[in-house]
Amino acid sequence: MKNIANFLFEVGMLKRTPRTGLQFLGSGEESVAEHVFRVVFIGYALVRMEQDVDELKVLKMCFLHDLPEARIGDLNYVNKKYVTA
Repeated sequence: MKNIANFLFEVGMLKRTPRTGLQFLGSGEESVAEHVFRVVFIGYALVRMEQDVDELKVLKMCFLHDLPEARIGDLNYVNKKYVTA
């Protein structure tokens, strides 16, 4: 139960983790959680446009693709040249 609670706490950190790509480009603010929220709806819309696509797989990828950023933060292109996650 402790591991589940720790996982849920880390997921909650995504709402406080800023997206650095937007900061780097100088166009607005967005948290990683806001980004994931939008990606889920984009993925869902794309799945509905195609047949023979595994909807559950696409939605899982959308939900989970930025989960590591709860621990390492969101590294933009420049950060990745100097930092090893």
